[in-house]
Amino acid sequence: MNTDNVKKSIVHATFQIMLNNRRFMHDFNVMVDTLIEKDIDYIIEIKLEFINLKKNRIKRATYWPTWLKQALFYHDKGTCVLCRKDVTSQYHIASDLEIDYIVPLDLYGPNDSTNFQLLCKSCNASKQAGSTSTNLINVPYWNI
Repeated sequence: MNTDNVKKSIVHATFQIMLNNRRFMHDFNVMVDTLIEKDIDYIIEIKLEFINLKKNRIKRATYWPTWLKQALFYHDKGTCVLCRKDVTSQYHIASDLEIDYIVPLDLYGPNDSTNFQLLCKSCNASKQAGSTSTNLINVPYWNI
């Protein structure tokens, strides 16, 4: 048995399970924001290019890679996490999804794929910058 392949399979499966647990991802990113806030001076010192100097926070992503858009679309099953509106037409027509930070950068949230969720335009526009709003219930495969 190839232990390296087994280890990779275990890590991959664990990551998939964790990503499907919205409460875990929310709580994990809240914990990460505490670490970023605590070490922001050190992060500025070693990774200045990733810092918004006006706010002393992590910079906002400048673009969303295709793999991330597709991963969020499939992870959230093409629905807004907050109101469960079907956003599949937004994805196909505009191909510019409303990607939201679960823990906002203003609260020291990480600029990491584990900290993103899919929202409809209305929910994204109404979510406050200081809010970590998410739906802790997994989106069902279909609505009854």
